[in-house]
Amino acid sequence: MSKYFFYTCLFFLYACSNYNDLGYKIIKDNLYSDKKGHLYLKSENNEDVDSTYFVWLKTVNCEDCESKTENSFSHEKELHEIIDVESFHLDSIDGEHGVIFYSDKNYKYRHKLMADGGVLNAKKKEDKNN
Repeated sequence: MSKYFFYTCLFFLYACSNYNDLGYKIIKDNLYSDKKGHLYLKSENNEDVDSTYFVWLKTVNCEDCESKTENSFSHEKELHEIIDVESFHLDSIDGEHGVIFYSDKNYKYRHKLMADGGVLNAKKKEDKNN
């Protein structure tokens, strides 16, 4: 099972194409953009085994990125608000636990794969100068 999971992840991460029919263009390492400049990670919804389809994750839960909304504080950001595209890259894949790790110069990202496509979390990197 872990072998199939690994190959499925590789398929998503290295699928190359120009803008597909939905308007998403691969940038690198499973990071896509649309024509408006928003960023997405490609994943797969497999809640129904007979009918799987791609989902496009555009938000990240980030404890270190708290921003005030009208009535509360929000830890949810859109990817284009925090990802540094130039330094963004795939770090590793933990096939046993269903987790893909990404990184950029400011954050570490953890994509936990689940039946609905998963959840993406970010954590600010420690400042090495302190």
